[in-house]
Amino acid sequence: MAWDARLTLPTPPSHRPEPPRARFQPPGGSRRRSRAGRLPALALCLTAALLTAGLWAGQAAGQEAGAEAARLSLDEAIEIALRQGPDRQAADLALELARLEYEQAKANLLVSPSPVSGREAESAWRNAQLEHEASLASLTLQVAEAYYDLIRSLQQVELSQGNLEQVQRQLEAAQVRHAAGALADLDLKQTRQQLRQAEMQLEADQRALVAAQRALNQLLGRPLDEPVLPAETELLFEPVPVDLETALASALAQRLEILQAQDRVETARITLELAQNPFTPRLDQARAELQLKQAEQALEQARLRVELEVRNAYDALQAAAAQVPLREAAAELAAEQLRITQLRFEAGTITSLDVTEAQQKAFEAQVSVLNALFDYRISLARFLQAAQLDGLAGTVTD
Repeated sequence: MAWDARLTLPTPPSHRPEPPRARFQPPGGSRRRSRAGRLPALALCLTAALLTAGLWAGQAAGQEAGAEAARLSLDEAIEIALRQGPDRQAADLALELARLEYEQAKANLLVSPSPVSGREAESAWRNAQLEHEASLASLTLQVAEAYYDLIRSLQQVELSQGNLEQVQRQLEAAQVRHAAGALADLDLKQTRQQLRQAEMQLEADQRALVAAQRALNQLLGRPLDEPVLPAETELLFEPVPVDLETALASALAQRLEILQAQDRVETARITLELAQNPFTPRLDQARAELQLKQAEQALEQARLRVELEVRNAYDALQAAAAQVPLREAAAELAAEQLRITQLRFEAGTITSLDVTEAQQKAFEAQVSVLNALFDYRISLARFLQAAQLDGLAGTVTD
């Protein structure tokens, strides 16, 4: 593998070209619409209204009242993070420091030439470049995960709001029946308790939404409480076909730890070649031979670790994909059970407690589908990252 020890550093932010995708791209989406994965435009508008009306105004000191939340696509979020995010800045600083150390090493070699020292300096500089690239890939994955988590949090708030409204309607019906003497006091109290639980659930989900917003803003280098919304309004799901053997070949050829281990083997080989002469002590030659064997063994272990990681990521992806249809079916059954339970309650054959229990099960089933959908998205992103494969754009659409 040819290395360019003269690889230049990224230009300063004001002149930096469009940032690369650093191997990982947002994982591909689908064309089949998942009921639990929908986020209607109305819900997004409601969330934006809450943002501008001051839901988070108390958490953002000095935030101008009425400012609209920024709407970002996943591509835009990744570009911002790769351009100005704190992790990108830290990676650039580390690379610049490595470049200065490399330049210093080259200057020292002019005074005291040494093939081994020169090789070590070049190796350190190449490793720094590889680590910089890996840092950008890791940042891209983190942004994708935070972006998906923000959408999930928005949808969770929507589900909780719908659950609260349904419990409120159930309480109104229970109060009417209680006033008519057709419902016991205990049943009415239980329905009120269910309403309080639904309110607390909504409050918790709203706090989680704020946390998701802050997490994404932190990666993008924006003020933590600056309002931000995903530009996409609907999530589509469909299993993306992946090939394990292709993934393994890609990972073994491109993963950072393997490239670094290969470089150490080459350095050890050159050191041994230089030591094989009549003027080098036998002990030094023996030491060089052992160091080469150690480097070769470390390379083999690195390959095994990468293979294990890719296989585990593949298994996790397959398991996540299998969960989505199972949980969708369970949600459909829970919704049908709730419908039947409500009819029986209206007929007076069951109590309001039965209805609230069925409502809670239906809500939990919807949340389970939502979590399964996002577990799949995250598993796909992590698999592509582990395999060093480019993903497919278009996971979410307007």
